[in-house]
Amino acid sequence: MTDSAINEDPDSAAGVDVTGSDIEDRLIDTLLRETLAGGTPPNLAARILRRALSDERRRKFRRVALQCAAAMLMVAGILWVLWVPSKAPGGIVETPTPPVPAPPKENPPLVPPNTAWARGAGIQTKDEPQVLELGGYCKLEAGPNSSLVNEGKDKAEQVYIERGKLKCEINRKVGTFAVRTDSGTVSVTGTKFSVNVMGDSNNLSGNLSRRKRLSVAVQEGAVELKGWATTLRAGDEGGIVVGSVTDKTENSIELKEDDSDAPRRFAVLAGTPAAAELLDALRGTTVGSRVQCSWIRRNGLHLGRIQTLWRQPKTAAGVDAKSETVQGVVEETGSEWIVIQDIHEERGGRERYTPGLVKTGGRMGFDPEVLEAFRALKVGDRVKFEWIRDERKRIVKIEKSGE
Repeated sequence: MTDSAINEDPDSAAGVDVTGSDIEDRLIDTLLRETLAGGTPPNLAARILRRALSDERRRKFRRVALQCAAAMLMVAGILWVLWVPSKAPGGIVETPTPPVPAPPKENPPLVPPNTAWARGAGIQTKDEPQVLELGGYCKLEAGPNSSLVNEGKDKAEQVYIERGKLKCEINRKVGTFAVRTDSGTVSVTGTKFSVNVMGDSNNLSGNLSRRKRLSVAVQEGAVELKGWATTLRAGDEGGIVVGSVTDKTENSIELKEDDSDAPRRFAVLAGTPAAAELLDALRGTTVGSRVQCSWIRRNGLHLGRIQTLWRQPKTAAGVDAKSETVQGVVEETGSEWIVIQDIHEERGGRERYTPGLVKTGGRMGFDPEVLEAFRALKVGDRVKFEWIRDERKRIVKIEKSGE
């Protein structure tokens, strides 16, 4: 057999690398074929070599795959440590608690959306308070059902309050501020206080008209009741009232305020600069007169200043009062009042009257004889009566008339 025959071996043609030892195997293989009368034995060596090569490649692939898987597991483990929440003792996963948002602040009602509170403009609150600002240094809160007007100017802000309550907080370093009412003006240079205006009428055309009551409570600083020589400081409460004098002593006065159920007693605060002036004013005040006074609450109610609006005229005990006799017809009756239609329409027509005031048991009260006469009358009765003006028209004598 020649070398060419060997080179033409099918396994060589298949591309299998043949080494020196392989040639010896091939020679043996050829001898076997010749011995077997030309039969070709199975080429087991090539098959074994091919399978060995294939198994090696599979093993290399498996090694690479295992290395990749191990790397991926390592990366996953690192990510777990970095991103997944740690476990608390006992194996319970602790989820981070999100921060609890603070409860929303209750925003107070603002000025109506039209713009800032213009000079001369009025505001009327309804059922809720309303926060206002003036001049950049006056923070105000108008209470429910309050009526206000902005009537100030730059660095001298002022509010007129017709009715209701107003809380004020003023920066003293910027400008002045005042609250004007029908009873008086509260003037400040820097403080925190509240003003309350009470009453059902603004009619100040006469001394006998109803006038509103003013109450002031001071939390910080001081305020002055302008024109009343009365200063209120932190912790003080005071104001201005009007009503009828029901009793008095040398150093005190009892006052039945308009729209109040019972009188209150105000005393002169001894040792103050105004004490002598007040005592002198009390001596000239008569029971039944109508007065207006400023007051302060300091361990009791004390007078600041008193002004007589109308002096009670003398009645039957020392008659010196102008009176008038009228005839009319009873139209309505009450336990302490009566409505009479004057038969002379040109003199005023229909009027409501109360009994005259007399002092009984050391106190002023309705004349009991007139009260008894009121209760004996009925609607439609014709009467003749005498009245005087004491804050309002009061009947001092009344009887049925047959005319």
